[in-house]
Amino acid sequence: MNTTIPSWIIMNCPAKTEGILTHLHSFQEIIYKQYDEKCALRLLKKANHIFIELYTNGVKHTQGAFFEMGIRCQSDVLEIQKLDDGPPPPFAMQIFSKQTIPYIATVYNTVTATYSSTNTLLFGISESKTMEEEFAFEHYGLQIITLAATQFSYTWLPQAKLNKFYCSVNV
Repeated sequence: MNTTIPSWIIMNCPAKTEGILTHLHSFQEIIYKQYDEKCALRLLKKANHIFIELYTNGVKHTQGAFFEMGIRCQSDVLEIQKLDDGPPPPFAMQIFSKQTIPYIATVYNTVTATYSSTNTLLFGISESKTMEEEFAFEHYGLQIITLAATQFSYTWLPQAKLNKFYCSVNV
């Protein structure tokens, strides 16, 4: 692995779907430059899904003309994050106020969101189909990211009024 990029590489992305292929290609190039080909291909099987889901989420929810995507390549982990100025997801605000665990039901499994710390949720997969009706809803984007990532979290940054989505994929 090339270790010349220890910090975050930031991409300012337009809140338009037309930019997704250009940014996806740039994202892939960064990974190919930092990891050997076999490792890069393995990482991209998961990272492409994460990038596309976060990008389309940014296009859909940002209030401004741009949102920010970041990538950091380390020897043991690939990190991806998105920052946008859209409103916080309604389910997140429900969880923050009640500090409870919602269930995002799908036909295959259940995504759980665990209250981690102030304004932060950690997403995980549960095979349990038991749900609290108050919090049950479908969200396939969260499911895709949760299944692809080693770690996936959401943080609301109230002072900056920003949403931060963070994912990692083990190398």
